[in-house]
Amino acid sequence: MSLFASDASVFLPSAATPTRLTGLEQIQVGVSPMLESRPINPMAIRDLQITIGDGMALASFEIGNPIVHSRRTLVLQNIGHQWKIIHLHGSNLRAETK
Repeated sequence: MSLFASDASVFLPSAATPTRLTGLEQIQVGVSPMLESRPINPMAIRDLQITIGDGMALASFEIGNPIVHSRRTLVLQNIGHQWKIIHLHGSNLRAETK
């Protein structure tokens, strides 16, 4: 949680959390189940794009596996000489089953 600014906001790619989470407490509650069930082998980040300017940065990338294609966008701000996430947006696309 130290990567997030105290007033950060998050859109998680989960039906269990369909609304925006704001602040460290809400984010911790929303993210905890995902961290507890994370895979043993971490997923590789693909197609990372980073744009930096005027104390702000935008990072977008893809992760996932053959079943779920995941996209993430992070908005970061340089706060007190540290980069902090001020917004995270996650989306998942499930592979079509035949």
